[in-house]
Amino acid sequence: MSDVIIGTPISSSGSSAIPDDAIMRLDTAQEVAAVKRFDNSALVVRSLTPADTVFQSAATANQIVTFPDESGTVSLDGHTHDDRYYTETEVDAALASLSASKQPLDATLTALAGVTVAANKLIYATGADAFTTADLTAAGRALLDDANAAAQLTTLGIGNVENTAVSTWAGTTNITTLGTITVGVWSGTAVAVAKGGTGATDAGTARSNLGVDMSFTVNFLTTTTGQASWNSQPSADTKMFGVNSVRRRVQIPAWVTQFRVLVGWGSTGNAGAKVYAKYSTDDGANFTRMETGAGTTGDAVYAASTETKGSWVNIDSSAIGADMLIGIFGSGGNASTALTFFHLEVQFK
Repeated sequence: MSDVIIGTPISSSGSSAIPDDAIMRLDTAQEVAAVKRFDNSALVVRSLTPADTVFQSAATANQIVTFPDESGTVSLDGHTHDDRYYTETEVDAALASLSASKQPLDATLTALAGVTVAANKLIYATGADAFTTADLTAAGRALLDDANAAAQLTTLGIGNVENTAVSTWAGTTNITTLGTITVGVWSGTAVAVAKGGTGATDAGTARSNLGVDMSFTVNFLTTTTGQASWNSQPSADTKMFGVNSVRRRVQIPAWVTQFRVLVGWGSTGNAGAKVYAKYSTDDGANFTRMETGAGTTGDAVYAASTETKGSWVNIDSSAIGADMLIGIFGSGGNASTALTFFHLEVQFK
């Protein structure tokens, strides 16, 4: 078989020189016979037949170096080198060792490798082998590195807050904690007088409980020389005595809620005769019963020679605070019997 120049085949009887377009020559057994020198550097080529191993260096052209066996020591340009070549079995074993110790290809790791990270960012999964980043501030990290919930509450500045559900919180009796009520509706049991309250939920009852008399009386009739007589009192609703003199101009204070009629009856009157108060806000053109809902509970009914105190009744709201006329009216007479009086007043509270 012809010698082969790597890059150019030549015959065995041809020149042993290596042409310019080749780097080495093989002999007829396909073993390396010669190696070209490159830029004054040495090139060692080893074949399975040590006797065919050649070397060409800058110092010694065409020098052939023989390796006695695969683990032998050789002399190269006057220097001794411990060198060997590796068998196929050794190479396979080395590759197997590398394969066993390397990280296998993994889809999760590949996805993570594709995430762009930056300062104050946290990687999190958005699906199977899918990841992205979210902000993770210094404040967030300070909370995450706490050992327990108590430490986290301290980090948040609420370490002294009790963990109690509002639905089961019994409240507090500390007035400083309760503070001042500025919005909403106060709802609760009336505070007793003995506890510093009024014991009431309305002004009138409160004044009564506290012993405060804020009532006032408007006098309509007082006699000192016998009885005043309403002669022939009619049955229909009529102003007292049939004249306009028995009325007074009054402005009822806003705190007034009730009134009653006080009568000192004379010796005569028709059974069922009565008197009551009305008010007018248009200077007497029209009068309306002062009792709420035009009621009659507060009417004073005739009782001969008796002091009658009508029931306390609620005053009509339109009369509160109004500058008005209060007049005394009556009904229930028989148009013949005189209705007599010693005095007549209306009391407010």
